[in-house]
Amino acid sequence: MGEAAAGAAALTLAVFVPGWLWTWLWPSATAGRLFPTLLRWGLALLLGLIVNAWGCVLAGSLGVWSATTAWSVALACAAAGVALGRWRRRPLPPGGLAGLAVCTAFCMAVLLWNPGSEWVLGGWDPGVYVNEGLLACRTGSFAPPPDAFYRALGPEALRAVATDFGTHWEMFPGVPLNIERAALEPAFPRLTSAVIAVVARFAGPAAAPCAPTLLAALALLLLGAGLAAAGAPAALTIAALLCVGCQPVFLFHAHTPGSELPELILVIGLAVCIWQRPQARAWTGLAALLTLTAAANRLSFFLFGALLALLWALADCAEPSPRRGHAAERLALAAALLAGSALHRLLTPVAVLKLAHVLPRLHRAGAGLLIAALALDAAGHRSAICRMFMFEP
Repeated sequence: MGEAAAGAAALTLAVFVPGWLWTWLWPSATAGRLFPTLLRWGLALLLGLIVNAWGCVLAGSLGVWSATTAWSVALACAAAGVALGRWRRRPLPPGGLAGLAVCTAFCMAVLLWNPGSEWVLGGWDPGVYVNEGLLACRTGSFAPPPDAFYRALGPEALRAVATDFGTHWEMFPGVPLNIERAALEPAFPRLTSAVIAVVARFAGPAAAPCAPTLLAALALLLLGAGLAAAGAPAALTIAALLCVGCQPVFLFHAHTPGSELPELILVIGLAVCIWQRPQARAWTGLAALLTLTAAANRLSFFLFGALLALLWALADCAEPSPRRGHAAERLALAAALLAGSALHRLLTPVAVLKLAHVLPRLHRAGAGLLIAALALDAAGHRSAICRMFMFEP
């Protein structure tokens, strides 16, 4: 129990506190009927998780992600939040200590419940995610070291037993092999493995299988708090949480490592930002950060993010008194999508090669949707196109 308590406290301090010290940016985050501080807690956890995950991705790509580096990233984020808040003369939001206590207690309960997982042994996508995260936690790098057996075989022998796909080699189905380095090459979304690595770094390697459960709880927290902030009745909010939380597919992902739950959390956060954005420009900034992270986590989000931008533009066209800055919001979203996709290509180029047969079509469709969204902004809020789609008089 002592080990679980220490791991839960360290994980909460590293994730919740840095995010909490930035929540003064969103003054409208407590405008809800049901437990208003829950939205701030969810935002704090979301922002802290993103900061730590990106710190792991960037430092791990350079091979320098140690415990010192991880804590330095968290402390730097916390210090920047305090300094900027004081400079802007914004008081810290209430409820921080209560959130810290609740999150620590929940994390401790999950760590104590931890039944272990066969995914640590490898196997299919979940095993790859867990092993990449534990590799980064153990070695400080996402690049697997050269394998002594593969090195002893030599490049010619490896080419004889590996499968050539034209763009890359695979030693096992779905596992690329770098023949020159005699090492396996990670090809999965780096951010998902980074989230698992963050949990393992602060709460201990044995806590890595608990990452999906913690992410599922964060998804439900953001969903419920976001609905409450949007003014949904308590009964509707509870019903929505029950419908999502009892879905077999959701329960499956709550126990299985994968990129789906991180993506779900980012999408829910985006929905909250879009709803709240008229209250403060900081919501648009958070939406851009979430979009960049989602695009870097899954290549397919480029298409869905572009569709979101188009729907967002159509919704803005229907406003009775359009606000200024709509085009800037869309441009920020488009820039974040492009930057996230570029980072995915840079961090895991093999993933791009494996999907080369479908990416051109995905990119063309996404680009068309983005152009349509920007064209709506340029055409004005009362154009004939808006009236056609939104039935404006």
